[in-house]
Amino acid sequence: MAGPSSLSSTSAVDQAAGARDVTTEADVLLEKVYANMSACHIKQENWKRAVDTADKALSKNAANSKALFRKAKALGELGFFEKAETALKEIKKVAPNEAPMADAELTRQKSMDRERQKAHDQKMRGWLSREKK
Repeated sequence: MAGPSSLSSTSAVDQAAGARDVTTEADVLLEKVYANMSACHIKQENWKRAVDTADKALSKNAANSKALFRKAKALGELGFFEKAETALKEIKKVAPNEAPMADAELTRQKSMDRERQKAHDQKMRGWLSREKK
């Protein structure tokens, strides 16, 4: 026989489980602050901190397309092109209206990767063709 105390404990558990899914006003503000901090770090070319703060914004709201874009841009600048491409593809899923912007960034990063690869290949070609002493 279940008493009133067991009913109230069940509803308290349900309330506690539901409380984790509720986004507070503070979470919304923190998300915006972290996304803006990421933009500031990008302006200063502090790529690692830009990724970190974008991740913090995304932990508050995984659908924040600005934070995803900033994370992708910083990852690309750090040389993590595969991770950047994944983030840019995620933007297309989350915000289809921002797909042209994501495609433009992906194109820019691919050309930047080709340039880095070309410079690296040229450097290695010179190293491998040296005469032995």
